[in-house]
Amino acid sequence: MQAFERITFDPKIMQGMACIRGMRITVSLVLSLVANGLTHEEIIRQYPDLEEEDIKESLRMLPGLEEKVIADLMKFLADMGISMDTVHWLRSHGHDAIHLSEERLHRIRTTLF
Repeated sequence: MQAFERITFDPKIMQGMACIRGMRITVSLVLSLVANGLTHEEIIRQYPDLEEEDIKESLRMLPGLEEKVIADLMKFLADMGISMDTVHWLRSHGHDAIHLSEERLHRIRTTLF
């Protein structure tokens, strides 16, 4: 198992979600920003407490996550309003991403038929 020095889990901070160095900045937020196309420099500009290595370690955490966590992340990204282009990119890289508008359309179809 890979050790992470910058990622912390504390039940008193963000309900125990994976955070960066005990701050209220979650790994899922960092991954969401990257998935939405922000560069590391843009992320650090928006969150000046972050460092380049925080972003890199967040990205290194992704391959080791369980399938369920990845599915939850993809749903989180969809709920955050990612673009269809990002959804298509995620799908082309083997991820099960659903755009919120697609999910609503599916619900409407299921309800009507």
